[in-house]
Amino acid sequence: LAALEIDTVRVAPNMNSQEVASILFGYATLFILQDVDQPSIYAVVWNLVCGLEVRDFNREQLGMLFHVHLMHQFFGSLRSATVKYPQWLMTEARDTWMHNVQNNNTVSRSHRQLASVFESLGVQQKVECVTADGYFSMDIYLPEHDVA
Repeated sequence: LAALEIDTVRVAPNMNSQEVASILFGYATLFILQDVDQPSIYAVVWNLVCGLEVRDFNREQLGMLFHVHLMHQFFGSLRSATVKYPQWLMTEARDTWMHNVQNNNTVSRSHRQLASVFESLGVQQKVECVTADGYFSMDIYLPEHDVA
């Protein structure tokens, strides 16, 4: 991990928007899976994001950045890092994320089959049920049991 941080420090000043979004997503994923604290470079890369404008990112990158923000909020290992977010993260990036949650869901054949099994067993289910905060869509939700 030390080598990764050293290389990130070296290339960070020249990263484009795709690279910044990808490195943040990669760091967040890695440190959630490893359950270790974020390195100081994590906050430095977020500072680079703050120096960019929302128009510097495409919709996918905005979604990635908001996803990293959610990961930071929900997982303890990321909370150790103090991060400054750009103002547009909680507006344009959030709206992009929520638009994808609402409109870009594909119900697979296996999910339809599983929902059908639940229905045949008399178990109430909802397919692609959006959470109350609008941040996630659950593939199959069993409301009587509050289980996804």
